Amino acid sequence: MTEDLRDLRDDDRARQAAEAAARGRADEPPIPEVYVPRAGVMKITSDDGDGAYTCTQQRWDPSANSAAGGWEAGEKPVYLVGVTCRDYRSRATGVADQYVRFWEQLATDGTREYLIDVTPEDTAFAVMLTKDGGLSGGEAQECGYTYTVKDLTETVTFDTAVTPQVPRLHFIEYWYAGETRDAPASTTSRCGLACYFSGTLILLVAYGEVAKDSPC
Repeated sequence: MTEDLRDLRDDDRARQAAEAAARGRADEPPIPEVYVPRAGVMKITSDDGDGAYTCTQQRWDPSANSAAGGWEAGEKPVYLVGVTCRDYRSRATGVADQYVRFWEQLATDGTREYLIDVTPEDTAFAVMLTKDGGLSGGEAQECGYTYTVKDLTETVTFDTAVTPQVPRLHFIEYWYAGETRDAPASTTSRCGLACYFSGTLILLVAYGEVAKDSPC
């Protein structure tokens, strides 16, 4: 490498460090000559509004959860901690404690930016339901159960007071998802299927919500 090229490289690195400091990222290493963007899993720690989030990069710990494995927060300087991320479509549907995939790229000014992908719209995913309101239905009233919708680990709440989209039979009494039956003794499923559309959670079906009687 010639002396002129070294000077150019050093000037470029100094510029990048100054820009990072101005953006509050002075602790980041300089961008190497061969830039390899990072990707992996982030955990949202706060929703900053308008599609922006504060996140911490995660690492897989195979010994967690009784050797079943699990994500844990990484530490500086190897992992990204408390960085500002943005959903790549500026969606504001992410919530605190949600795990999301992320990737790094260079912004137009040459500094790093971090993009995440909150729950993809129009893509159905499994959820766990807890009844939070509504009546069972019957001869004098329609069934009106609503549910709190969480992820399968029940650590992330997507929405509350949500009604399933599957049509209910008129004036028929229903078991709610997760209700315990007397005879025969059993518990209906709490699982459901949901998706996002235009930023709104849609509960497609509550599998355990079934009619107690047949209309025929």
